Amino acid sequence: MRILHLIDNLNQGGEQRQIVELLRGLPDGFEHHVLHYHDDFFFRPQIEAAGGTVHHIPKALGADLRFPLRFGAFLRKHRFDLVHARLTGPSLWGAIATPFGTPLLSHESLAGPFNKTEIWCRRAYLPRVTLIPCNTRMRMRELNSHLGISMKRMRFVPNIWDPKLPEKGRLASAGRRFPTSFDAEHPLVIGTSGRICFQKYPELMAQAIALLPPEKRRCVKVRHCGWAMDKGVKEATDTIIREANLNWEFLGPLPDLSPFYLEATIFALSSRSEGMPNVIQEAGAHGLPVVSTPTGDVPDWITSGYNGQLFPLGDAAAMTAIIADLLENPGQLPTLSANMLDFVARQDPLEGLKATQAVYQEALRK
Repeated sequence: MRILHLIDNLNQGGEQRQIVELLRGLPDGFEHHVLHYHDDFFFRPQIEAAGGTVHHIPKALGADLRFPLRFGAFLRKHRFDLVHARLTGPSLWGAIATPFGTPLLSHESLAGPFNKTEIWCRRAYLPRVTLIPCNTRMRMRELNSHLGISMKRMRFVPNIWDPKLPEKGRLASAGRRFPTSFDAEHPLVIGTSGRICFQKYPELMAQAIALLPPEKRRCVKVRHCGWAMDKGVKEATDTIIREANLNWEFLGPLPDLSPFYLEATIFALSSRSEGMPNVIQEAGAHGLPVVSTPTGDVPDWITSGYNGQLFPLGDAAAMTAIIADLLENPGQLPTLSANMLDFVARQDPLEGLKATQAVYQEALRK
């Protein structure tokens, strides 16, 4: 089966990592091609190492009317059995250029409000789509209630992750010793990962730490893995960090996140919207308690007081209170970590891979 995975960029992100895990996990008999149209190639080595072929068709910013012509010619030349588009832009281009008779999947991986552009785009391309894989049940309900998309056209496809990760993470984190107190020399290290953009809302995390008293603020360090997608968000975050004199380290994209997780005390997200973040599952597999907003299907993984803490969307003060409690009561961390490892051990890391194979076979039958 010849499959084209269509995505806008190959920079560090959840969808890109899902493509890598999918290529690593599917059995022989699948020929994978990945097409992207932005000029970033961070994940190209990993995709090629997993057996995929990477194609790049440049696209100008905005409405590049020549792009669908180039893309259509590419599709006619290669004659794929199935096109698997991820995110809104690639799904729209896929609907325009994919030859009729070729199954087209549009993968939904975020949950949260639709803006007018997203609604227009989905109304334009979803009628052309064969099936809609969703990595969150919440997104399935949103598509049904807001856009009237039949649940019969959607399939729940959870994240794909390395089946060896739970055991590898448990072994790697076996030597972790949580501090019994924190100070400036031995701070509470908060790991966070993701693009610096409106959706991820890093300013809120910076605001939450800035609300701590100065003597507590010095006991917190943030290590941020990701790339600066939105210059305005980066500048706003930098301003808070500078004015509050926060200990915040921007690491940029990292090819291997395991050392990053092992150097953290907890993992945190302050996102406005998510689906089911890969990083929460990976951090959990490394025994990290997670502090997050309850967006998407995150509450399916995180239970406050059991393996982490959830706080309301946009509520910096609530996040401040959680961090302050962890600073005052570090004795809870070993229990939260042990509970997280037990929870991860009960999950089936192959569920997403099996569901993806089933969707591919169903789309070909249609």
